[in-house]
Amino acid sequence: FVFLSGHLNCNLGCNSARFGNPSRLRSLVVAMASLPVPEGFMTSDGEWTQEAKDRFFGEKNEAAMKQWADGQRAIYKDESHEKHQALKEKCATEADLEEF
Repeated sequence: FVFLSGHLNCNLGCNSARFGNPSRLRSLVVAMASLPVPEGFMTSDGEWTQEAKDRFFGEKNEAAMKQWADGQRAIYKDESHEKHQALKEKCATEADLEEF
């Protein structure tokens, strides 16, 4: 999210039709930003600790990402899969798929 001149802009395609009133979305973002951080997850300098990184980007996350990637590779090769054509349109070659 990028805040510009008091307006909320989202580079992920957020718009008022999708999320309702922009000021309501802004309130939600502010509320989420003020959620408490568990003890031991941030240094006094405001940096994430290794414990926090490991929890959110550690083995469990790596396993989930690998499972997702393997699934995408399988769909790409299975012409009978309902999502095959959409994936082929997004990624013309297997090299494109690997970059995706």
